[in-house]
Amino acid sequence: MNRLLLVDDDHDLAQLLAEILRRENCVVDIAGNGVEALEQMRATDYDVIISDVSMPVMDGEELHRVVARESPYLADRFVFITGHLEWRSNLMDFAERTGNILLTKPFPAEQLLAAVKGVLSR
Repeated sequence: MNRLLLVDDDHDLAQLLAEILRRENCVVDIAGNGVEALEQMRATDYDVIISDVSMPVMDGEELHRVVARESPYLADRFVFITGHLEWRSNLMDFAERTGNILLTKPFPAEQLLAAVKGVLSR
């Protein structure tokens, strides 16, 4: 069973995405921001990190920078999600530089599942 960390400050969306992933036999933990995510990542091993880009306290880009420094083996195990279309080109550049996937909200469940499977197959 794959263990995923879902990082999003939108609690309702996080719960919905977690339920979708759990139906695919994934174990899913949820964090509300990057700081909470780091605490969980330091205590638990994850196969995939699904992270919103825009969050309070610590955003997805900063989370990735810290993870790349502290746990470089996880740096290419991210799926980024965003609802900020106005930032899309900058975020696409960021995702490409990191070698990770960026999904724009709203996205179909199948797209999320395909992105997770892609990361797991690396």
